[in-house]
Amino acid sequence: MKKIFLLSAIALFFVACEPEIDDFKPIAGNADFSAYVAIGNSLTAGYADGDLYKTGQENSYPAILAGQFATVGGGDFKQPLMVDNHGFGNKMVLGMSTDCLGQTSLAPVADPGALPPAENPNFLSIADQGPFNNMGVPGAKSFHLLYEGYGQLNPYFGRFMSTANTSVLADAMAVQLLFSPCGLETMMLWGMPWQVEKLTVLQTLFYSRVILI
Repeated sequence: MKKIFLLSAIALFFVACEPEIDDFKPIAGNADFSAYVAIGNSLTAGYADGDLYKTGQENSYPAILAGQFATVGGGDFKQPLMVDNHGFGNKMVLGMSTDCLGQTSLAPVADPGALPPAENPNFLSIADQGPFNNMGVPGAKSFHLLYEGYGQLNPYFGRFMSTANTSVLADAMAVQLLFSPCGLETMMLWGMPWQVEKLTVLQTLFYSRVILI
């Protein structure tokens, strides 16, 4: 009988301590999320599995943020989406692979659905669909943002650059942004010197409207 009473008391204790969670209603406060632009590199673009492809872009952190911003008046968030989930043909998928010892097991293997560049629709320009809110460019470093004609060196930007001589920053400015997280901290300069004047330009142009994350 004592055991039953003790168990009942413990159960009552946990029920009584169950927290009451009030309904949460998001509000924008003083922020205006109607126009949001994300600038960065692979992490911003949604790069995954060795390549940039449609599903990865749709699940990029800027796309997730845009979905949350939509609950407090956020506007459309346009991304330069790939045509399919094969990207430029560099994607790795899980498959059976035989190693140098002759042992076969699950391992990353080349995407069997990848097409050669000449037949791959993802290499075609989609500039006429811009401007875009996600300006993440795989492989980009911070100083590349100001480089005019960078799309001629980086096909990930080349496929959606507005003109042959534009820069990532210039195309980003085509959107009347009011709120723009910028992943500059992720754009590491491996083996390359940092140019202070470049950072100064970025801060001058964006600091009043950009949150560095």
